[in-house]
Amino acid sequence: MGVRIHNTQWVFMLTSAENPEDRHLNDIVFGIKVLIKKEVPISNISLIIDGNRSDIIQKMAPLIDNTKRIYCYSELEELILSIEKENIIFCVTGHGSINGIDSDPPIKPYDFLHTLRIKSNAKRVFLLLGQCYAGIFSYLRVTHCNRKNGKKTPQTVIIGATKISESISISYSFESVAWLANIMFLAFFSWLNIPQDIDGDGKYSFMDAFKYITYIINTTCYTLEKKQYIETVRLTHQYKEILEQFQSIPISEMSLDKQIEKHSIEKRLEEHIIHQEPWIVNTNIALNTDLLL
Repeated sequence: MGVRIHNTQWVFMLTSAENPEDRHLNDIVFGIKVLIKKEVPISNISLIIDGNRSDIIQKMAPLIDNTKRIYCYSELEELILSIEKENIIFCVTGHGSINGIDSDPPIKPYDFLHTLRIKSNAKRVFLLLGQCYAGIFSYLRVTHCNRKNGKKTPQTVIIGATKISESISISYSFESVAWLANIMFLAFFSWLNIPQDIDGDGKYSFMDAFKYITYIINTTCYTLEKKQYIETVRLTHQYKEILEQFQSIPISEMSLDKQIEKHSIEKRLEEHIIHQEPWIVNTNIALNTDLLL
């Protein structure tokens, strides 16, 4: 079984309690450009994006125009019911928290997964969660079982960018556009653009994609943690020097420049990189589903 151009619908989702950020729209643009390069027709790509429709079209032009429907999250069920494909690949970017995916109100894992599993006509659903606190979607029921109408729920694979913690973004440039890219989106679509058979089984599977995502995230975190450690040592020494210099006088009597410098160092010392660990649900399905685009 596998993902092919003709049997798969790609759904990009960006919800927000306010207007979506350009950087998250750029995540989606990057993904769509990779799919178009793989000759996936725009009709096999669906969009769920909150915000002003004309602004979104303008920012995503020329990939989409006024003829392309952009769904809002309240229309999720309508979209899912309209898809007559064997596979649905759901790619979620934007913000997340312990309360759910950013929206008004926040999107809770149970309701979202329930809609995908109960309303979908697909055989398989793949959910890629790039937002912070994606781990709240783990440890939920996604088993392949019978529905009330006798039909089976789709086999469901979930890949999360991080556990119940923040997710990092990294500076990236693609076709003269630079933005803070969602690291999981970047890793997945980079792998899809040039797939690698990481486990050597002769297939380009979702498990290969997951291993590549994990490799990119762990390598990036290690690099950032190393840089941060060096920077922390340097700032700590600099901060100590400022305190020693003005040890004999009150902080309030410091020059304005020194007070600003002290405050800046304190803020930078508060910054930290959270080690990010991706996760996956239903590994057997991921291992046995290849992507041939």
